[in-house]
Amino acid sequence: MLETLLDNLFILNGVFRPNNGSIALAKVAINYEGSFLDLGTGSGFITIAMYQSGKIGDSSDISSLTLSCAEKNFNLYNIPIKPIQSNLFEEITSTYDTIIFNPPTNNFLMEGDENILKNKLKNIISPTICMYLSHIYQWVNTSRRREGILDFIFDVEDNVNSGGRVLMNILDQDFNYLIKHTPSFISITKLTSIQRNTVIEVNYF
Repeated sequence: MLETLLDNLFILNGVFRPNNGSIALAKVAINYEGSFLDLGTGSGFITIAMYQSGKIGDSSDISSLTLSCAEKNFNLYNIPIKPIQSNLFEEITSTYDTIIFNPPTNNFLMEGDENILKNKLKNIISPTICMYLSHIYQWVNTSRRREGILDFIFDVEDNVNSGGRVLMNILDQDFNYLIKHTPSFISITKLTSIQRNTVIEVNYF
């Protein structure tokens, strides 16, 4: 069970703790065959779930702290890869059948160090306050976040094998914006929704 895996992960302070959206994304991703890239792997949760389901692929993240956390979990679960340090695709040289990405919902363009600080604050502020602050920040950064997601969808195509796809976890409120602003050669499909999050599949024609 993915929930059991999540309960047993090693999470360093400052590393994003997988949530229900992460679990929903992993449950979708394990159904696809072929190579995968877990982009922004965080704790390594999705990569571990993929390997436990018999898939083979890579994981990457921009933060050295996050990579250290992922490596500890890979060693714990005997995952035979070393995560790649990369700002999105800067150091990625391969192409994949499935690219899995769970971007920050507050601000897609947030730098790695900012994300670490945000995740550390979550550990010292009550969950209720965190929720309200997150909703406010998501609203303030709506335009930047949506533009960042759209730019990513355009840019990622070169790293997707023919017939492949991108799987992403986004906010429900961003889905219709993406549908409206993507050209006809890009198909975006809603796969599942949970707690204001939507898992989408992006295909290119």
